[in-house]
Parts: sequence; structure tokens; C-alpha cells
Amino acid sequence: AAYFEERPGAVVFRTLDLLRLSLRFGVAFLLDWRLGRLPDTEPRRAEQLAALLTDCGATFIKVGQALSIRADLLSPAYLDAFGRLQD
Repeated sequence: AAYFEERPGAVVFRTLDLLRLSLRFGVAFLLDWRLGRLPDTEPRRAEQLAALLTDCGATFIKVGQALSIRADLLSPAYLDAFGRLQD
């Protein structure tokens, strides 16, 4: 915690960077949901989310890897896309 307290600018920059990276996906996902297009766009969104996790860094990749085996939580499209993070 002390490390981040000494670097508030870095924390703000990383937070804004993560927001910038995820905003496009989030808006597209919400539009798909609102317009009832989720079943049609699910494979594409799954690939986009896997790419987003990769762009966000190692910790996010690890989260995707952990989720890639959770068939009780995710649909097959997301399991397949996240499974490629294992490589």
C-alpha cells in the first residue's frame, strides 16, 4: 500500500488507461444486450474480451486463464476464447 501511496500519479494514469481500454468493449457489450444481439455477437465479444485482458497485462491474463476452466460461469464461446490465453 505504501508503494502506491507514494505514486498517486501512476495510480491515476493506470486507472485511466484501464478505463480507456475497457470502455469500448463495455459500450459494445451493453448495446448488444440492450438490442437483444448477445447470442449473435457472443463469439466476437468473447474474442474481444480475451484480447482486452491481454492488453491489460499479466494479472488480467491470469484472471482469464482461471476463468477459462469455469464452465459453470461462462458460456462455451468465452471458455474457448479464454482457453487460448493458456498458451
